[in-house]
Amino acid sequence: MKNRALILAVITLLVAAGCRRVPDNVIEPDRMSELLADIQVGDAVVESNPGQYVSMSSRQALKQSILKRHGVDQQMLDTSLMWYGHHIDVYDEVYEKTEKILQKRLDESSAVLSAQSALNVSGDSVDVWSRSRRMAIGATSPSEIITFNINADANTKMGDSYTWRGKFFNSTEPVRWGITANYADGTKETLMSRASGEGWHQLAFISDSTKTLTDISGYMIFNRPAKRGDIFIDSIQLVRNRLNPRTYMQRYRQRTYRL
Repeated sequence: MKNRALILAVITLLVAAGCRRVPDNVIEPDRMSELLADIQVGDAVVESNPGQYVSMSSRQALKQSILKRHGVDQQMLDTSLMWYGHHIDVYDEVYEKTEKILQKRLDESSAVLSAQSALNVSGDSVDVWSRSRRMAIGATSPSEIITFNINADANTKMGDSYTWRGKFFNSTEPVRWGITANYADGTKETLMSRASGEGWHQLAFISDSTKTLTDISGYMIFNRPAKRGDIFIDSIQLVRNRLNPRTYMQRYRQRTYRL
């Protein structure tokens, strides 16, 4: 009986260890999925209410309330993100569940109607990104460059803007990125910038309102991480919006070349 009890105890410990899969100071996958879902919702709230969350302290207060609701602090979140950055296979599973959580919430709310209309390709605002929503750059990656290329179609209009954005994790070195547009008259226009640090970053390109766009492309160039694990980018989007006269003058940052 004692041997049987000992064997059962060992099996129980092994099963429990197998289910956890992460160190004690790292947030478990199921909890991490729920937390990431709430953080993304919080980010969306901030972006949709810029007037209410003008200061960094108000944004930080919102994030701290999310962490408190999940029983974790910023240090534990940072430690967990670092661990998941070294174990991308586990993180992929976590993020897949996060997406399912967000989709379920969307399906259960009336917001699903507006979300579907926002995805209408012929609409004024649409996400035209067709590649994976999350990507990893590491020492074993075949390349440290992420690119895209989109040809103009019947829904492309003069003056359309394209905002390329994503949330960066475990990123310590500046990332070089840019967007280039080719026009029917043979001119090329480009915008280059750098993204530094973790968190949300975006690059907004505004096409010429007097020229016909033939295609638009972009690149991100990373420094290969050595000791801190893979860099990964979540929630990648390329949002096309129609001409906005109030922001059109921001084109001064772009450079035009004739081929």
